[in-house]
Amino acid sequence: MQFTGRYQGYNLQKFQKDLIAGIVVGIVAIPLGMAFAIASGVGPEYGLYTVIVAGILISLLGGSKYQIGGPTGAFVPILFAIVMQYGFENLLVAGFMAGVMLVLFGVFKLGKIMKFVPKPVIVGFTAGIAVLIFSEQIAHFLGLRDIQKHESFILNIAEIGKKIGTFNLYSILIAGRSRLPIFSVCAISKSMKALSSTLRKSARRSEPLICTASSSRELLWPFCCYQPG
Repeated sequence: MQFTGRYQGYNLQKFQKDLIAGIVVGIVAIPLGMAFAIASGVGPEYGLYTVIVAGILISLLGGSKYQIGGPTGAFVPILFAIVMQYGFENLLVAGFMAGVMLVLFGVFKLGKIMKFVPKPVIVGFTAGIAVLIFSEQIAHFLGLRDIQKHESFILNIAEIGKKIGTFNLYSILIAGRSRLPIFSVCAISKSMKALSSTLRKSARRSEPLICTASSSRELLWPFCCYQPG
């Protein structure tokens, strides 16, 4: 079976690779989407629905055969603010309007105007979202009870301070234990990189010594060695 267009040259071997890639992305995207749904103030089932439906639509209607779609944490504070102020029903309306805008941007090829957005704006936006997401997980890490969520970052931090006495030791232990593999992998990765860098530097500084030979009448057997600099 021969494919044309964007699928030209597609075969069973590439399908197997795509299948493995899809399984890996699904393993990461499904729990991540559920976590982002909870952080956005809605039920985890909505994150599951979104990951499945959006993943299928992106795969079928995407503009590139190499793209990967998945949930992003950048929208968590935005979605949470909409849910808090306008409710879940209006969140669906806002999502539909955003989709229409994206379609129009694609039709009129307006994506190139993003290059005019200053880099400090993008960096500040991303860093601010990272701080917000981190602060929202403090209460879950400590296992605090009866936490009320607010739109303001300062009010949320003050709420955590008020309920700090309701911490749960088991929640802290479980959360801390889940961090250990991550920290261990990071430490091992840094050690391996440092070792690899040291070996490369030693190899570049190495100088060959003069080869010596041992003779037994007519037989010569050279022994060449290298000494690190």
